Amino acid sequence: MNTANEDHIEVVATSPCTDNCCLDEQGVCLGCYRSLDEINRWFQSSNQERLVFLKNAYLRQKAKQAP
Repeated sequence: MNTANEDHIEVVATSPCTDNCCLDEQGVCLGCYRSLDEINRWFQSSNQERLVFLKNAYLRQKAKQAP
């Protein structure tokens, strides 16, 4: 029999750093697309906060690549 905890899968956020740190004029890294604030707060943040940072970075990257 499965309990609710056995069905729960946790996604662990790992740093998207590409060692290509170069900030654009908005303060966003061109390597990982995190803001300077997100980069500075990464190691003090909870996993849930990190997942939000990753989502924001993904959206920034897609917006930058849009025609």
